[in-house]
Amino acid sequence: MTLNTLLLIGLVHAGCITELKAQEGTGHPIRAVVVGLRPAAGNMLYIGLMDEQGEQLEGQRVPVTAEQMEVDFAPVAAGRYAVRLYQDENGNGQLDLGTFKIPKEGVGCSNNAKGFMSAPALKDMLFEVNGPKAIGIALNYY
Repeated sequence: MTLNTLLLIGLVHAGCITELKAQEGTGHPIRAVVVGLRPAAGNMLYIGLMDEQGEQLEGQRVPVTAEQMEVDFAPVAAGRYAVRLYQDENGNGQLDLGTFKIPKEGVGCSNNAKGFMSAPALKDMLFEVNGPKAIGIALNYY
């Protein structure tokens, strides 16, 4: 990940927190700011919010319209959560894998956690929510 990408995530994160505070009602809103997308007709972003046991709480399917997009999740109680996502670039509704199950399409998760020869561990993706939260996620292409 380049320094420019990290700076962009940081700036977007700061701006999103201000906006999220205005939206806060019951529970705490979570916004994922995804960078590094490849917009094209038919491309979809599949993104899910999980609890600290790895159970999916909410999943969304969003058309990819820009290189950077924001996705809001329903407000949640204070706790630890994780987000994972992939960009379906060929419109087949699934993450395509190549040799050794290496993703052929962009993937990412909260904390920009990375696994070694597998998906990242849930513990590496978890982040704390005790107020409005904006997280930056950079898509990885292998």
